[in-house]
Amino acid sequence: MKYCWFLILVYLSACTTFMEKDRQKETTEIVADGAAETSWSYQKVGKRYLDTLSNHICSATRLEFIDLYSPQDSIAEQDYLYLATFLRSKGFEVTKGGRGNWMEGPRMLSLVSENETCLCEVLKLYYTKNTNDLYPVTERLDCSPK
Repeated sequence: MKYCWFLILVYLSACTTFMEKDRQKETTEIVADGAAETSWSYQKVGKRYLDTLSNHICSATRLEFIDLYSPQDSIAEQDYLYLATFLRSKGFEVTKGGRGNWMEGPRMLSLVSENETCLCEVLKLYYTKNTNDLYPVTERLDCSPK
């Protein structure tokens, strides 16, 4: 009987640990090394990945660049979008833009850029402050052929 209680406790402990790991997996760290999938299926990549995209921008779908900015202590009024500047250097023109709040943070900036063959959306995301009172900041890129 003593072993049955022991097995039940081990089983419950394993279930709790599994559920906690599953919850951590769903809420992937915002600033992490390597590629990972976020809850909206954006592949996390680094700044160096832009070299790969230079000739194939239209194939850039659902990418989140996690190392373009260091965490910020405030949100700037006049904001800079790194990927918008990159696209402009490749012949893209900004056609739409906007800003507002989003469900995981206090600020989101959005731009749509296009050239003769491709349409790209750039999002700059300020995530909710972490324990250091800093906003992790990323940019997302999602392109498609016209």
